[in-house]
Amino acid sequence: MRKKDELIVEDLMENWPETTEEIELIKQRTLDNTLYKNLLISEDSKMTTIIIQTQTYSSAETETDTLDGFEDDVKNINAANDKQYLTDKENSAVVVAVNKVANKYKSPDFEIYIAGSAFAG
Repeated sequence: MRKKDELIVEDLMENWPETTEEIELIKQRTLDNTLYKNLLISEDSKMTTIIIQTQTYSSAETETDTLDGFEDDVKNINAANDKQYLTDKENSAVVVAVNKVANKYKSPDFEIYIAGSAFAG
């Protein structure tokens, strides 16, 4: 049992809940934490936020260098500058995948709202 003044340093969902009791424990932890309540989960527990962070750089047309990391620092800095951001095609694939999952679960009594820079267009 955790105490009110205990500092917990771990991801909220470090271990995916498998039982109703584990789900209730996570729900209570979020409602007891001022950093989560009304930001991650609403006070009435009827709304939550799910944040999806995509990779910044594209994986398209990249080659794997078996000596990567063994070059001098200047070469590593130049290689980092050569990286390309996600392409429009890759970003569109993310949008399609998120919409597909959202549409699978969306229903009249379970609304899903999608927002973010990937969807603003």
